[in-house]
Amino acid sequence: MTQPTFPLICITKGKYLDLIPAESYFSKVATSALIDPSIFDGTFLFDKTGNVWTYKQVSSNFRNNIWTKFLAKTFYNPLLEAQVIWKKVGSYHLDELKDKLKTCVDKDDDIITQFEEADIIKSSIEQAMTFDDIQHVLNKYVFDVDEKELWKEQERRPK
Repeated sequence: MTQPTFPLICITKGKYLDLIPAESYFSKVATSALIDPSIFDGTFLFDKTGNVWTYKQVSSNFRNNIWTKFLAKTFYNPLLEAQVIWKKVGSYHLDELKDKLKTCVDKDDDIITQFEEADIIKSSIEQAMTFDDIQHVLNKYVFDVDEKELWKEQERRPK
């Protein structure tokens, strides 16, 4: 089975951003996602080896019937054990990934930019030379923020 090299940078619908540390992140799936697999459309995952992936999740425990659909859309949407089906859709150059990430920052509604200004994040992404550098930038400003350190850095900047 072909699969990506983790960690992954996930971009959904050209504006939502996530870091996926390991395949175990996909070990569960909501029943509603199995009812409507289009939920996986528009999600692209970038690995450190320069490949772009899409995926879908399936579950042998899923029963696609009227009751499951009704319950999942009302009040009972359980998580099920899942398997991932990977599809390699191409490759990318680092500059392409950087452009996509900067677009995510531009389209952000104060999720990506809750700890740092957009210009600082975009500038840091632009300066990144490797996938690991980009991951470091995203962790520093978005996903694994050390607020005290970031605050000290902001205080040192010229005003």
